[in-house]
Parts: sequence; C-alpha cells; structure tokens
Amino acid sequence: MKRAVFIAACFAFLLAMTGCGSDRRDVALSSGTYYAVGDYEELLTPYLILNTDDQSFMLGAGAVFSYAEMGSFTTKENKVIAVSQDTTFTFEIKDSKTLVLIGSGDNDYFKLPEKTEFVLSGDQC
Repeated sequence: MKRAVFIAACFAFLLAMTGCGSDRRDVALSSGTYYAVGDYEELLTPYLILNTDDQSFMLGAGAVFSYAEMGSFTTKENKVIAVSQDTTFTFEIKDSKTLVLIGSGDNDYFKLPEKTEFVLSGDQC
C-alpha cells in the first residue's frame, strides 16, 4: 500500500513540474534593465527591470523619480504580464532583448503610449 501511494505521489509531482515549466521554455527572456526607445531627456528615460530568477519587475519613469511600480511577472504566449499592486502591464516579446508595451491597464502614473519599445541595455554586468 505504501509503495502505491509513493508511486502516485511521484507521478503527481512529475506532472505538476512538467506543467509549471512549459511557459518559460518557449521564451528566451533576459534579465536586466530595458530602456524605452524614444526622444527622452537625460535621466527621464522610462525603464523596466526584469529579474527572471525570481520573476520580479520594476517599471519606472526615469532615474530622477523615486517612485516605480513593482511586482511579479509571468510569460505566456509570447507576452510578459507584469502585475503590480495598482495595475497590470502587458508587453509583447519581440525578441530576447526587445519588449513592446501593448497594455498598461488603468495606470494613471505612467502615461506611456502603447507600442513603446523597451530594449535591453548593453551594459549589463
């Protein structure tokens, strides 16, 4: 009886682990700081920091602003869905170094236009 329970538990664990990792294998997303592409003044370039190790993000309006949206993100169907306490941001994954903002929910603080591209900074450690 114990052996049957153990085998069933192992099988359930393997099925659960297979389902959890399926979305992340499709996307070659890089950790780091992504900056908005556009004509921004120095230190006023919007940024997105992604940490793929713990699935966290930070989205800020520029280096001179202390406020930034923070939360966690998931990847699904070639999209990054970043959820903070206030809103949900959706980015399309153009490639491993470029994300395109396709939705910013009802966020009043960040007034970024849709289709804003965020490109991974080349000066990562």
